[in-house]
Parts: sequence; structure tokens; C-alpha cells
Amino acid sequence: SPDVFYFGNAIGETGNSPSDAEVTPADEVAVRNNPHTLMVNPTDITNTCDFNRDRKVGPTDAIIVRDNATNSMTTLKLIVPIVNQAPTTDAGPDDSITWPTNEVALDGTVSDDGLPNPPASVTTTWTKISGPGAVIFANSSAVDTTATFLAAGPYVLQLEASDGELSATDTVEIDVIDPTGLFFDDDFDDNNLNGWTTLAGSFTTFQYPSAPGYEVHATIADSRMRADLTDTNLSDIVYISCEIRHTGGTSGSTSGMGWKPGRLWLVDDTGAGFGLYFALDQTGNGALYICTTTDFGATEASAGDFSTPGNANGNDKKTVELVYNRLTDQVECFFEGVSKGTLSVSSSYRDFTKLVVYLKHVYDGTWGQLDIDDIRIANTSVGN
Repeated sequence: SPDVFYFGNAIGETGNSPSDAEVTPADEVAVRNNPHTLMVNPTDITNTCDFNRDRKVGPTDAIIVRDNATNSMTTLKLIVPIVNQAPTTDAGPDDSITWPTNEVALDGTVSDDGLPNPPASVTTTWTKISGPGAVIFANSSAVDTTATFLAAGPYVLQLEASDGELSATDTVEIDVIDPTGLFFDDDFDDNNLNGWTTLAGSFTTFQYPSAPGYEVHATIADSRMRADLTDTNLSDIVYISCEIRHTGGTSGSTSGMGWKPGRLWLVDDTGAGFGLYFALDQTGNGALYICTTTDFGATEASAGDFSTPGNANGNDKKTVELVYNRLTDQVECFFEGVSKGTLSVSSSYRDFTKLVVYLKHVYDGTWGQLDIDDIRIANTSVGN
């Protein structure tokens, strides 16, 4: 766009100050300290003390300084170049909410210098940087908006502002606190297994057509996977729960009938620990017992039986919960909210750091297998 600017020079100014163009006695001193004559040492065109450009610096130049002295009121005005600066961005203060409340107001602040010219409107964008679940922004382009969290845990959100040329970001931490003391939770509703390490075989997530809710199942027999438990803030009693479902039919040799077994282990860094063997049978009682392992479930040994859980009763999910007392090394098993007994385990299993899932068999593809869902570990009961 059209613009107007001025250029000129302050007669007698030696350029001794980068911030102003005042002609002062300091400029005269600079002349005296920089003498040049035609016969001995004539100066060149770049000498800032040779005001009349006669290749000499001497009394004439000093007089020019005195005759053109200025002050703050009469000095030549300098044009200061304006450089575009990135917007200033503040994502607001850190915050925390307690589940089941899962929405928080985001109070961001953005300011800009109006450049580049012509000024472009500043655009803002909220994004999730980290966190255990998905985040839904009411308006991700608004500085002030709300964020809805689909899982408990710590989150980092980022506010970015751009003027079309430069951008700046700032982050805010939001802690969605689960009052149950939940420190591990995977309901597989995000339909991915990125948080798991495959130990053997292959796993995938699966949406059962007649009953919603993502689950995980083995696509190859004898499949194992492991998740790291980074939170060691455990109470004396730890609650471990999961949901399991038998997806086979109830009759016929090709309907996926039969026992569908799996294991859920708690192990240390070496792979030693204990877990629950669970099996459902569409026409029988199934089985529950404690098993131990020393190698992340590659081999196992039985540590004692619980009473049979009961008929699988179709394709609905069954809730299994272990109540692990780390002071007495006792493990109580609940199936569908009913206690199935208590067993003892080794005291060496108290400091578990890994969770291992083992699904042993695959029958008739997706229509005949055991699925596992909603794995949770907490300091208070979450399974019943």
C-alpha cells in the first residue's frame, strides 16, 4: 500500500550515537580527535567528520558543528524500522478437575503487533500434545473455549497463534483426577494398541456387532502383549479388574463353542509374577485360578483354584476383579461381583511393574474367541 517516508542528514553529526542525530559538542570533539590535511593524510569519502567533503578534517569542520548544533527539540527525527514480531501467546494457568467432571474452561490470551503490513488477522489453534485419552475442543480456533476429556489422567494442551508470517505457542497442563485412584486403564475405545508391546503372536481390536464396546483379542493362538506400569503410587490393597466375553455360539461344531481361556499377569521387570487364569464356556461353568510365571507368561504354573465362575450365558461381558492385599499377600477373586475365594501368593510379587495379557486360543475367527476389555488397576475398587 502507499507509504510516505523522509530522508535527510543532520549537518555536523558524526554518527557518534546510534539512538539519536543530535549535533553536540561531542561531535566537535570527534572532529578534533580525527585531523586530516591534504598534504599529509587526506581523508576519503567515507570519513563522517569531513562535513564539507574537502578531504580535510580540521577547524572548518569544527565550526560547521558549532553553527549547526541541535538539541532534543530541534534534532533530526530518526525513522525507526518496525520489524514484525510473533504474537504473544499465553495458554492460561494449569488446572485440575475431578472425574466424572471432564470439561474445563480454557482461558488463553493472545496479543499481536498488527504486522505484517497489511495486517493479517491472527489465527489461533488448540491441540492436544499428550494425555491418556482423546480431547474434544468446543472450538479449537477460539482463544477462550472448553475442552472435554474422554479419560482421566494428566494432559498437556497447546495454544498456537499465527499472524500469517510468524507463530508462537504456549502450553497448559490439565490433570483429570480419578477419585478411585485409577493409575492404569485401557478400555480400548480408542481402537489401538500403541501402548502395548507384543511379546508373541498378534492382537487386534474388535467391535462385536451385537454388543458395542471395543475389545482386544488374539488373531494368532498363544498371543501375549505387555504394558508398562509407570505409576508406583500403590496402596496396600490393589484392585485389578477386566471384562471378558465369549464370542462363540451355543451349539454346533463350527459355531465357536468350547472353552476360551486367557490370562492377566502382574509381573516385575524380570517377568516374574502372578496372574489370573480365566476361561469361559458357553455351555459349562468355565474356570478361574491363580497362575504364576517367571518369563512374562511364556510358561506358567497353577497356584490354586477358585470355584467355577458360572455359565458364559451368551455374548455379554463378564466382570472379573482381583483384590490384592500386598501386606498379607492374599488375592481375592470376584466374578460378576460375587467372591469366588481367596488365595495366597508370594511376597516377591508385591512390586509389580508390568501387565501381561495372554489369550491362548482362536476359534473360527472373530465368532469364536475370548475378548478382553476395560483393564483397570486402581487403589480402590473399580470392577464392581
